[in-house]
Amino acid sequence: MSKKLICLVPFVFVLGLVTGTAYGQFFMQDTGPDGIVSMEAENFNSKMTAPDGHEWQFITMPTGFSGTGAMAALPNSSSGAGADYVHNGCRLDFEINFTQTGTHYLWVRGSADSGNDDTCHAGLDGEAAPLANQMSVPGSWGWRNSRYQMPERTQIDITTPGLHVLNIWYREDGVRVDKLVLTTNPDYAPTDLGPPESSRQQPVKARGPYPFDGATAVPRNIVLTWTPGELASRHDVYFGTSFDDVNSAANLEPMGPGNVYRARQNADSYAVPETLAFGQTYYWRIDEVGAAPDYTLFKGNIWSFTVEPIAYPIENITATASSANKADEGPENTVNGSGLDDDDLHCSENASMWLSNIADPNVAWIQYEFERPYKLHQMLVWNYNNSVEIIVGFSVREATIEYSVDGTNWTVLGTTHEFARGHGSAGYAPNTTVDLGGVAARYVKITAKSNWGGIVNQCGLSEIRFLYVPVLAGEPSPDSGATDIDVDAILSFRAGRESAKHDVYLGTDEQSVIDGNVPVATMTETSYVPSLDLAGTYYWRIDEVNDAEIPTTWRGNIWNFSTQEYLVVDDFESYNDIPAGEEGSNLVYGTWADGYENPANGSTVGYNEPFQPTMETSIFYDGQRSVPFFYDNTVVAYSEVTTNVADLGIGQDWASHGVKAMTLRFYGDPNNALQQMYVKINGSAVTYDGDVENMRLKGWQMWYIDLASTGVNLSNVTELAVGLERIGTVGGRGMVLLDGMRLYSYDRQLITPVDLGAVGLQAHYEFEGNTNDSSGNARNGTAMGSPVFVAGKAGQAISFNGINDYVNIDGYKGISGAQAFTVAAWIKTGADGEIITWGTNAGTQRLSFRVDTVIRVEHGSGNVRGTHGPDLRDNQWHHVAAVAAENSPIEDVLLYVDGIDVTPFVQDPDVFNLGSDTDVSIGRRATHDDRYFNGQIDDVHIYDYALSPAEVASLAGRTKPFDKPF
Repeated sequence: MSKKLICLVPFVFVLGLVTGTAYGQFFMQDTGPDGIVSMEAENFNSKMTAPDGHEWQFITMPTGFSGTGAMAALPNSSSGAGADYVHNGCRLDFEINFTQTGTHYLWVRGSADSGNDDTCHAGLDGEAAPLANQMSVPGSWGWRNSRYQMPERTQIDITTPGLHVLNIWYREDGVRVDKLVLTTNPDYAPTDLGPPESSRQQPVKARGPYPFDGATAVPRNIVLTWTPGELASRHDVYFGTSFDDVNSAANLEPMGPGNVYRARQNADSYAVPETLAFGQTYYWRIDEVGAAPDYTLFKGNIWSFTVEPIAYPIENITATASSANKADEGPENTVNGSGLDDDDLHCSENASMWLSNIADPNVAWIQYEFERPYKLHQMLVWNYNNSVEIIVGFSVREATIEYSVDGTNWTVLGTTHEFARGHGSAGYAPNTTVDLGGVAARYVKITAKSNWGGIVNQCGLSEIRFLYVPVLAGEPSPDSGATDIDVDAILSFRAGRESAKHDVYLGTDEQSVIDGNVPVATMTETSYVPSLDLAGTYYWRIDEVNDAEIPTTWRGNIWNFSTQEYLVVDDFESYNDIPAGEEGSNLVYGTWADGYENPANGSTVGYNEPFQPTMETSIFYDGQRSVPFFYDNTVVAYSEVTTNVADLGIGQDWASHGVKAMTLRFYGDPNNALQQMYVKINGSAVTYDGDVENMRLKGWQMWYIDLASTGVNLSNVTELAVGLERIGTVGGRGMVLLDGMRLYSYDRQLITPVDLGAVGLQAHYEFEGNTNDSSGNARNGTAMGSPVFVAGKAGQAISFNGINDYVNIDGYKGISGAQAFTVAAWIKTGADGEIITWGTNAGTQRLSFRVDTVIRVEHGSGNVRGTHGPDLRDNQWHHVAAVAAENSPIEDVLLYVDGIDVTPFVQDPDVFNLGSDTDVSIGRRATHDDRYFNGQIDDVHIYDYALSPAEVASLAGRTKPFDKPF
């Protein structure tokens, strides 16, 4: 469609500013005394979109910014990222090469429209920084180094020099960030546009090492990997046990296994050929070799890691004993670390040890229980060590050691064991090591046969430490408890030591996996490719097997994860307006063919206005875009857009992963001519079975398309089409927005509108020429100012002038406290204004239900706006409702427009606690005597319970079933 390409070239230039960043280059810290790093916000290295679709977007308004523009967290829905902003917030990343360590003060130049969009968070390397959250920005462009309601200045601690990533998350959407400055000088304060932007360099050195620099407990067989420098053609690998040797080695030395200089290679990974030593620290370096003819060398940093120890200490041990001398001298002291310093040296305080009771006539014993069976390697003993030990000799001397898997059947370890005597002074190190020989046990019992003094019938110990060999599989990927895992994920794990093969148990029932009543797959590799369904919770375990060992099998722990909810067919986010033939071009009509070249097809996909984007960027279901679908069946019989499924990236096999349905979100227009919507899959048509009037509703609605009903080969879906055709012989034109085409494994769920009775109805104002309450509760209103009655949605409505008109419900204070409520009304307006309000202007004690571009409900400490719904200022009739359950916080309130749930994701835990000191007002905010409504209101309802979606739909005049959205 070349007419679009010509018109949109200027717009492409503007969009190009967004991507005008030095991607792949990092900012350099100034070496001067202030240690400055100065960064334009728009020159980020990367950014991440939030799960709810919030995104940092390039802006050029308001003016007064530094650089080419600024970044804003959009859309601005007066909501926030919540406490878990690291995972729920959109993010900007800035790669910085720090030359200085210590405290760095972070200054942000930004601006905001109100107190609801003036804060953001900062962090480092993907993690929150404790003194860099809730950063404030001023109302107009300016610098801040302060934090909302926090006494400390914004600061980040840099512990190591080199590359780090500064992260910026939004706290409140709408916040604008123009420039960022880091400085080591606490007295430095930027002014005006701030210092010039710091220089940037290409990362010519290797970076991103694995194992990570300083890693511990690394497996003995390892593959080194790294991210290559930008100019590298080959890589020199250096590896050894000496920092100095690895640091000084050069490529003129002998190369190969056994040498420090290991290889010159093309691959950005190196499999260390030898099995590494337990507990040994290794050093490595990657020098990047440039391309011919110079082959410039870029010497790399020295990285290190430490191999796992031969055995690990067991944690969470329960200790019991035959007796205790005193309550604070119990057996738990031998396994809780009491009395040990950072160097594992024990003190001589009685209350940090165990001592048996002198009155106990039985032989003293102490028993240890672990959380599960372990393969035991050694037992370290700190014997009894109080200050009179050298005189009295409470230390256990001779003892028998028994072990058991079940606590019933016991086996004696060897013969009698002798424990070395305690020193009787602080600074005591373990002086007995018992070889446990790799026995499998969950219980260990030590029975004292004698003590070192032979004077009193008491025995004691200071500390016992058990070391185990890690024979169980570990480090599952995905992590246990992980969510939204790709259905094509490969499961992996770290093998237990000594295992020869791995039995994999996987299923959706936890108990069946525990019992082993699921199919088992035996693997020799540490990865497994399962068959996973959408929206499933899976449990899995790995049993490590070696027929040459005793026992032959070590039963693994139970891990779990849940899979992604849906697969994206098309979310319309990737399309742009770069002309065809140019790099990066992805035109929507290049993927979805419309009727431009087919006179029998009345469709047009995308906007076709000069100097305007093709995609809809203000109204979308998720992400930041939807696609306009124009239809014109006045001359032709149908309008249709068609795509080759291979071009969508979804894949053509729709029979896997438990898929049952495709869903399509559509957004109507009141002016649409009613036509029959349909979808074709491989040429097989499915017609929309909802109310055709839904095409006129301004709100995102879901259509569930049962794939089995198409009768096509779902393992090879090749073509997809969406269309509108005439109903009978009547044609017409209009436009719907399309978005959110997905595959789900859910069964269909319908909302069937149901009529409401009088139960729970507290007030009902029909405005049929008066302001009387028709609920039967006689809560009649009084018209204030000069409102008039006009033709309404049904019968008459009341019309307010937006200046001083409202209705006061004399003596009725509304729903109070944290009780459930529903408020609903029909409205028609072209401006913001209050619909219903009551309560106290304090804390969470006020209910405000109003038009704020979209529908909005609030109490004094929080609000939620129906940003998934339409701009209500269109002078069209809309039914609006707010529903709150008992003890409901703002984040759980549901908002509806025309029976459609328009509630966004918000996090605000403050619960409604509505006051009762003002009358209910319709058409103004009573507590401030403002926000007068300008337009018509009809059929107001107030209920004392939370209406169901079906009941709200009935109030909105909907009579036919429609799909409940997922």
